[in-house]
Amino acid sequence: MEEKQTQVELNLQDIISAFLKKWWIILLSTILGAVVFFGASYFTYVPRYQATAKMYVNNKSISIGSAMVGISSSDILASQSLVNTYSEILMTRYTLEEVIERADLTYSYEQLLRMVSCGSVHETEIFYISVTCGDPEEAKLIANTIVEVLPDQIATIIDGSSVRTVDAAVRGVELSPGFNRNAGIGALVGLVLSAGLIFLFDVVINDTLESEEWVLNTYSDKIPLLAVIPDVDDDDGYYYRYYRYDHYYTSKENEKEGSDNG
Repeated sequence: MEEKQTQVELNLQDIISAFLKKWWIILLSTILGAVVFFGASYFTYVPRYQATAKMYVNNKSISIGSAMVGISSSDILASQSLVNTYSEILMTRYTLEEVIERADLTYSYEQLLRMVSCGSVHETEIFYISVTCGDPEEAKLIANTIVEVLPDQIATIIDGSSVRTVDAAVRGVELSPGFNRNAGIGALVGLVLSAGLIFLFDVVINDTLESEEWVLNTYSDKIPLLAVIPDVDDDDGYYYRYYRYDHYYTSKENEKEGSDNG
């Protein structure tokens, strides 16, 4: 057990050491990833606008603005469940094609379906209708046309229930382009990619002997150490040349010999 724990600790040290040696590569890759993703999103960005209207699910037992007499929890739950039903009616081909005709739109049913979203507001009886497109006024027009068409569509399908407008749509608001978010994603991609490559090439498949300490720590308890080859470079910049008869000369000695011969 102790041997396994030591091996894990050494591996972690090797990984950290590899990252510290190549920190500049990780930094440059992180910056490059952020710049690339930011630039790609900036030059390909198309403005999108969203207009939202809100409607109230009116159950026959509940009347908005009236005294809540005789209203039970089951009535409220029924109204909340109707939100999903009304949302499905809204997304039908019959309803959206009526919206296209009344608003004189050039979209097909499939195109308009991708532009419209709806759902409950905080799990209440109120639900929202949002339209997203490239024109803020057109988004407003479509949302308010849906508000006009939907009550009639619901009345023909569900008896005793209806919807009422709570908030009409106004001019569409531009959605956030997400430049900073994309730059952050790019930075994360660059960081992970560079760190992964460094880990692969410097730790996993690297078979070089990094240092004397690494050899001693890794193999001292398995293979006896017989000898250590000294570093042939000294601090003064002189190097050693080895010759026969177990003798060596430094570059400084060679300079002296050269001056004596001269």
